[in-house]
Amino acid sequence: TGAAGLDLDRRHDLLFVAGGNGGKAYVYNTRTRAKVADYTFGDPQTSYVNDVVVTPYGAWFTDSYHPRLYFVPDVFGMLGRPRTLQLTGPGAGGAPGDFFMNDIIATPSGDTLLMAATTPGKVYTINPITGTTREIAGINAPNVASLVLEGRRLWAVQLDDTITRWHLTADLGHAVPAGEIKDDLFDQPVSAAKIGDQLAVVNSHIFSGYPPTSPTYEILLVGL
Repeated sequence: TGAAGLDLDRRHDLLFVAGGNGGKAYVYNTRTRAKVADYTFGDPQTSYVNDVVVTPYGAWFTDSYHPRLYFVPDVFGMLGRPRTLQLTGPGAGGAPGDFFMNDIIATPSGDTLLMAATTPGKVYTINPITGTTREIAGINAPNVASLVLEGRRLWAVQLDDTITRWHLTADLGHAVPAGEIKDDLFDQPVSAAKIGDQLAVVNSHIFSGYPPTSPTYEILLVGL
């Protein structure tokens, strides 16, 4: 199996895994290490389940080659029947088959989702009820692979060895640049998590081959 993205339901010790190729996704119990669910979303020949975010209502998965999200309800640790949410608007991307959606995050309430589109390097909000998308105006983040949100502060992790900072308006409709982070130790950073006053940044070495052939893999702690 593969693992393209992860998120943890800390309340119920459930690890949600975006399985990448084949439209796959998995859920594991982190206490027992048992696999508790195995999903095939969409067409196994064309779907790539790239990332997942856990909200108070359940887990949302992206499909990089199709304008839709997959949702698994998570109520008191009990998983419900998956459903598909079709996207409309600019965040729906181009034609099916074009790589578009990558990372997905959510506001703490789960009422708004934010999605990174690696190409064209934009960030969109998604209404999780209607599937309506809206571009966050002002953000230009080429090769964006991952997002980190804290309040109105947004960090965009980019495969071009850059992390850009943005300040969002209250309605999440606009953003203004707030600087960038570059470091010679970056090597195609693909994900990050905020820990205190630092970002833990994952170097992917993704351009070293498929699968990557780098002799080392590391997480960098970046001061903010």
